[in-house]
Amino acid sequence: MTNGITRRSLRILVAGGGITGHALAFWLTRDGHRVTVVERFPAPRAAGAQVDLRGQGIEAVARMGLLETVRGRLVDEAGVAFIDSRGKPKATIMANTSGRGRQSLTSEYEIMRGDLVRILYEATRNDTEYVFGRSVDGFVQDADRVTAHFSDGTSDEYDLLVGADGQGSRVRRALLPEGADPYWRVGIHMAYWFVPRIASDSSIRDTYMVPGGRQIMRRSHNATETQVYFVLREESAKASAIHRAPVEQQQKFWADRFRDAGWQTGRFIEGMQDSPFFYSQEIVQVRTDRWYKGRVVLAGDAAHCASPYSAWESPAVWSAPTSWPGRSTGTRTTCRPRWPTTNESCGPSSTRSRTRSIPASCAWACPSMGTPSAPSRMPPRWPASSTCPTWSRGSPGRTAAVAGSCPPTPTRAPSEPPRPAARERGPAR
Repeated sequence: MTNGITRRSLRILVAGGGITGHALAFWLTRDGHRVTVVERFPAPRAAGAQVDLRGQGIEAVARMGLLETVRGRLVDEAGVAFIDSRGKPKATIMANTSGRGRQSLTSEYEIMRGDLVRILYEATRNDTEYVFGRSVDGFVQDADRVTAHFSDGTSDEYDLLVGADGQGSRVRRALLPEGADPYWRVGIHMAYWFVPRIASDSSIRDTYMVPGGRQIMRRSHNATETQVYFVLREESAKASAIHRAPVEQQQKFWADRFRDAGWQTGRFIEGMQDSPFFYSQEIVQVRTDRWYKGRVVLAGDAAHCASPYSAWESPAVWSAPTSWPGRSTGTRTTCRPRWPTTNESCGPSSTRSRTRSIPASCAWACPSMGTPSAPSRMPPRWPASSTCPTWSRGSPGRTAAVAGSCPPTPTRAPSEPPRPAARERGPAR
């Protein structure tokens, strides 16, 4: 008994076996709780593209005792080059590997999402009950317990249910009032896949800004594979619907939109057909006024997905839980804009030198000169890793996939974003 409060072990169900679910399991079991993680995939979801760790995320991994393990699986990315249609670099920003000061567009800790999931899974599997091939379809709760109903027709009782089931969270859908819509579309779509690596694919990430609201990015994560990212700014019903179509139709959509882009587009489109990994998604933000109700709480992207364009990760799921009911202090912080310099194309930015060197990385995605207005609870932020204003914070697995781009003024989404067609693929951010 400490300060009149008796600590007891809780039985906790975590819905979702992604980065958030694994990290929560780590800290909750360390605190003496009995944790079950259910994941709808039949095995750990060790797929996905490249992510990075920054700031408090790095400190949290160190506190978990996993920093050296993470170091052993890092991707060799030396920096970012902004190239023209012939592949000639126009500006290059190298990674800061000194261990001091702020990270650049490339973090000192770049790692594949799958490798990070494997590390966290291995660190928790002996103390956590993992159930694969099952999802939480619904729940009921009272003052003493929450009963979860699973996709296989079974049910069980827990002291706490955590929805860590991502951007399209079923737990969040059941938690919020009927008709509540947590999605803000930003008019941007993204596809990424792997192609065979060739001799010219260096350790420098290439970013090519294409006329017509398009962007291509290439980065290599091992000796044989290269990641390709196509990014498109398009506000149309067809673009929003394509992510629900069969994979073949998705690939045709992306090929048609980028066929005339130049550079190595032909190689990338050809490699798309045979890629072992392909993922297409609409970039959305998750914004909700409610993160918990009774014994059910949201975490990670299910609570506050800021989209890959936020260029800022949320360290809350890495550190000891601080977002339980009545203690929402982990991720939603209020802070004044810290960077007064201005990019005429996009509003406030992070540094004078970066604003002068790569203004196109903002201008391509911004349809207007004004800075979008945000709800008073989520004031704009200008983190050091971004050249554009952002409105919320994402999760470690969602950090700056295309850092340096700013989203346009968001509009309210009428419905849940489309789910990708079935095939082995990465997280729905």
